[in-house]
Parts: sequence; structure tokens; C-alpha cells
Amino acid sequence: MEPSSGRHRAGHDAQYAVVNEQAPLLPSVETVPRGGFHAARPTLQKYKPILGVVGFNLFTLLVFITAPVDWQTDNFVAVCLFVVLCQVLIVLGFRLGRRTDRTPSARFRPPLFSGDLLVNCLFAIYLLSFPVSYAYRMGASPFDVGGMVHTIVAGLQNPQLGYSSALGRTGSGPTPWTAYLVVSIFNQLFFAAGFLYWRRLKRALKAIFIVIVAIDLIYWVGIATSFGIVSLVTTFGLSTMFWSTRREPRSFPIAARLVLPILLLGATIGFFSHNLYRRSNFTAVDVSRYRVANSPLIFDHPAFNVIPKPLWPTYVMVVTYFGQGYYYTSFAFNLEFKPTGFLSSNPALVSLAESVMGIDVWSDTYMHRLQRYGIDEFGVWHSGYTWFASDVSFYGVPPLLFVLGFLFGFSWTQGLKGDFLSRVVFIMFGNVLLFLWANNTYLSSVFYAFVVFVPFWLFSRFFPVTLGVSSSSLANTSS
Repeated sequence: MEPSSGRHRAGHDAQYAVVNEQAPLLPSVETVPRGGFHAARPTLQKYKPILGVVGFNLFTLLVFITAPVDWQTDNFVAVCLFVVLCQVLIVLGFRLGRRTDRTPSARFRPPLFSGDLLVNCLFAIYLLSFPVSYAYRMGASPFDVGGMVHTIVAGLQNPQLGYSSALGRTGSGPTPWTAYLVVSIFNQLFFAAGFLYWRRLKRALKAIFIVIVAIDLIYWVGIATSFGIVSLVTTFGLSTMFWSTRREPRSFPIAARLVLPILLLGATIGFFSHNLYRRSNFTAVDVSRYRVANSPLIFDHPAFNVIPKPLWPTYVMVVTYFGQGYYYTSFAFNLEFKPTGFLSSNPALVSLAESVMGIDVWSDTYMHRLQRYGIDEFGVWHSGYTWFASDVSFYGVPPLLFVLGFLFGFSWTQGLKGDFLSRVVFIMFGNVLLFLWANNTYLSSVFYAFVVFVPFWLFSRFFPVTLGVSSSSLANTSS
């Protein structure tokens, strides 16, 4: 993943079981028999999403804490305690949301409960409009397919050129923003829906989906940017949590259940490191002269005694990307809060406020004002905590994350009941929480779909209504 480039390309650096509705609903996880060895499995089933999300965030914090870096900040302890507090509140919110059931009856089917209609529509819209999305991001015309292919091929041959030419190119071509906005509302859900619906797709649609995923991967490799690939990996990983839901979970050892997450994490870090080398024309990092976010390395640190010397460059780059967001957040603690009208939580919203509403909120954000400490507002990563704090202050971030954790848990519970739209929303909330250590780029990449589908999902699930069914009918069904 790369740093956000700010408002000039804000929100545009990323585009981006299996349920049988005739089958009876999955039982509540509390109904699974308890006792003996099997007692741990229902607990793991209930909490595995939050274990993965919070566990990964704490892992990134641990990398920051144990890094062989002399972090030049007086707020090191404060930022660590702040992150831990936020993660605790996410867990508490998830726990409350998981236990919340607003379903009026066992037969209640809210709109888009089945994935059939939504997936068919998303496939049709994506196949008809995906050139618009790529054209807007590449500054081209949607009809200039040959030109876009040439740009990607050039980037594959010269990653430095691919990355540098991609910066600032979004929205610079003839494709209007309004066209991108309309198609993005649906296309930003496509990959999440496709992974969730995979087992029910017909062979032809599976082949089409694989080709589309391959095209998207090639695009991200062509511009030497890791974000799109990493977000595809996390989206796939979150979707697989619904692949194994059943009344009686298979008796896989816990170690076996960890194989896929570990493989995905290892592959992601491996690609991430390789991509950085590609982008620097495979120039080796000189660790002896390297500084992590302008902080010097500590060469007598135990980490350098444990990690083999050939892996030092990779380790230092991982520390840089996992730690710089926390480091810069520690400086933001020194700044006073300036209200932005709740228009600065992610790059897409900042861009929308400026281009559509004519409101410049960027100058009041923490990211912009950190320049007084010599911290680049665009060229580095600012954590999701700092982005959200620009909207609600650092005092408001923990309660906000509690709410997001609640909605994450509520969508998980509804998804386990077979609600397809809840599963799609679950992936969006999961990725937002998973990337808190980095920029709020993921929320920006799905922002247009988020502001349309999440309120619809919340209204139809948390305040359950049905289309064309009266409240009296629901009462009769419940009885």
C-alpha cells in the first residue's frame, strides 16, 4: 500500500456463503451444543472476525513498539495506550453488536437478503461499465482500451515509470467524475460480492470473475501500487469466514484454521516487499544509512540479532510501513482540534467536499497541519485514527470505533443467518477496521457504495422493514 496523495487525487487511488435461501436459517451460535473439546469451536466461530481484525492491528502496534528505531517523539506511550484503548472498544462494540438481534421473526427476509438479485445486477453493471472506472483512474477515455493497455504494459516493464505516471493522473482525462461516481456505487461492491457468492456462481460466471480479478491485479502491478492487491487479499480473507458456517463445524484443529490467514499475511508482506524493490528499480536498501520516518535505527537492538542480515532491508521496510502511521499520530496529539464539519474522515470525502460543495476542509485536518513538524501531508501514511480524529477529535475516535465495532458485530450476526447484504457490509466494516494502522484509503475506495448501501442496510436490518409487507403481517408471522 502507498501513502495517500491527498485531495488532488483523494478517494480515487483504489476502486474497490455462500447462502442457499431455500435452506433453513443457520441457528444462533448460542444453540450449538457446548462441552468438551467442541466448546471452544462455537466461541471461535462467534469471535473469529474480531480476533483477526484486532489481532492484526495489535500485531502492527507490536511491530511499532518492538522496532529497532529511536522514535523521536514524546508521545510514544500515549499513542500506544490510545491504540490499545481503541481496540478494546472495538471488541466491546463487536460483542454488543453480535448479541443484538433485531429480526422480528424467523421467516423475515429484508431486501437483498438473497445474493441472487444483487450479484446478477453487480455482474451486469460491472461488465458494462468497468472501462469507465479504469479510464477515470488512468486519465483516459473509456473507449481508449488500447491506450490503457499500453499504459499498463509500460508500467509492467518499468515499475518506476508506472508508479510515477499514476500519481496525479486520476480524473485528469475526458471521463467525467459523475460517470465514475454512478458506476462506483455498484462496482465498489463487486469483488466482495463475487468472493462471497463464489460457490454458487455458474462455471461461466466463475471464469468471468477470475478474468476480472486477474485484470485488476495486473492493473495494480502495472502502476506498482500494493493497495489494490492487499485490499483484494483482505476482502477474500473476510469472505472466507462465511464459507465454513454450518450447524456442525468440521473438526479442524485450531492450527489448521490458521494456515490460510498466515499464508495470506505472508504472501501479502512478500509481495509488498517485492513491489517496493520493483518500484526502486531493485536498488537495495542501505540499512546502515536508513532512517524510519526521520528516526534513526538502533543497530544493537535485539531484533537485529534475531533477524538474518539478508532480511534486514525487508524488515526495515515493514517497520516503516507498519509504524509510520502511529509515529505521525503521536505528533498530532500536540495539535488542537479544528472542526471540519464531518467532511474529512477519508480522501474521497475531502475531495467530494471540495469539488461538489466548494468547501476546503483539508487545511483544518491534522494531516495538513502536521507540516509544521516537517511531516509531509501527502507523501506519508497517516493512520486511520488521525483521519477520523480530523472529524471528531481524538477524544471522539474511541466512541466512533466502538460504534463501528458494533456494526461490524451486528453485520456478522446477520450474515451468519444467511443475509447476503449483511455479509457484503461486514467486509466493508472489517476492512475499514483492519486498515486503521494505515491511511483511510480503503474507506475512500468504497466510499460511494458505503454511503448508499450502508444506510439502506442499517435501516432495513436494524429497523427491520419489508417491501410490501405490513406490520400486521409481520405480527401474524411472528405469532
